[in-house]
Amino acid sequence: MASVYRREGSKVWQCSYYVPSDEGEFQKKRKSTGKTKRKDAERVAMALETKAREVAGISDEKAKKVQAILERAGEDAIKERLTITRARAYLSELIRETTGEELSTYTIEGWVKEWLERKRPLVKIATLRRYEGSCRKFLKFLGTRAEKPLESVSTQDVRKFRDSLREGRTANTCNNFVQDVASIYRAAIDEGLILSNPAAPLKALPLTDSTTRKPFSQGDVQKLTDNALSEDWRGVILIGAYTGLRLEDCAGLLWGNVDLNEATLTIIPAKTQRKGIEVRIPLAAPLLEFLESHPIADDPDAPVFPSLAGRSSSGRRGLSWSFGEIMDHANVSRGKKLQDGKHEMSFHCLRHTFTSWLTNAGVSPELRQAMTGHLDSESHKLYTHHDLSSLRGAIDSLPGLE
Repeated sequence: MASVYRREGSKVWQCSYYVPSDEGEFQKKRKSTGKTKRKDAERVAMALETKAREVAGISDEKAKKVQAILERAGEDAIKERLTITRARAYLSELIRETTGEELSTYTIEGWVKEWLERKRPLVKIATLRRYEGSCRKFLKFLGTRAEKPLESVSTQDVRKFRDSLREGRTANTCNNFVQDVASIYRAAIDEGLILSNPAAPLKALPLTDSTTRKPFSQGDVQKLTDNALSEDWRGVILIGAYTGLRLEDCAGLLWGNVDLNEATLTIIPAKTQRKGIEVRIPLAAPLLEFLESHPIADDPDAPVFPSLAGRSSSGRRGLSWSFGEIMDHANVSRGKKLQDGKHEMSFHCLRHTFTSWLTNAGVSPELRQAMTGHLDSESHKLYTHHDLSSLRGAIDSLPGLE
């Protein structure tokens, strides 16, 4: 509301009031009332303010409602009752009164679920399951606080969440959980729901506890294929050993990826699908022999391994769990148990096996990188344990199985 005052040595009352600018901000206006009596000056001040607001498109009635909302918020602030929830309620009232629009509000749980639903049609099933796990753990950590406003989570809360995961998990796994929380809040910033990301200030934990995977020996690969649970599993193990593809890529292979005439396999691995990185790998003799004897479908979209296609690699009775059974049955050691509850040796070690076989055969790093689909040479170093005339020559140098 307009206020009046007198300058030192003057008998005429001045007035000041606020009106909105074209940019949506409020500007302070000062004018002389031309009056020497206070009551007369106050009437003039109110008239000047009303006229200025009308010019700006604000009715006197609207101004009174806005002023009333601000006064209530001010009273709560003075009495130390202005919580985040009340402040958001006042803000919602102001926006409704001035624009006619409703303020979008979310609880933490509400936004987390909304974010997950938006991700569902956009990401691969393996990525979605990871997001589901991260969301589930984050909401469980918050408990009843998950019903509080979205912006109520602090950086300290995210740090405590990460610390609560440390027991039994590697630093890399904990960092991944924080990255997912950061993605949830980054999306909220993009929507204009919040101003800052509570996970952004956290530095990644050092990966001093990460364990380098080891390759299987040639004898171990032979045992695994001999003790496979089915012919589909035998084929998946051969694919892993002679192409370096990851478990879900192997299990989900389609006949359209396989060219028996050219003896090649062409695929865009799930992990590099967003970047469109395609790998083309000649089929090693043991793998080609298996595929030629395996039931072949005319439909290029038909799975090569129908009994395994579409299964998740994680979870109870998942592909990884089944491969562990094969290792036990084949008397192939799983190695020591890691901090995240997994074992040192897993299907992923076949990827290291493939790379190491190529290395031991003298295949150049460039060729190894081309066939494994690594994004950069630093990533490739993690898989190499000990120039090209052709990719086939490199594959032909790999050891066979009986």
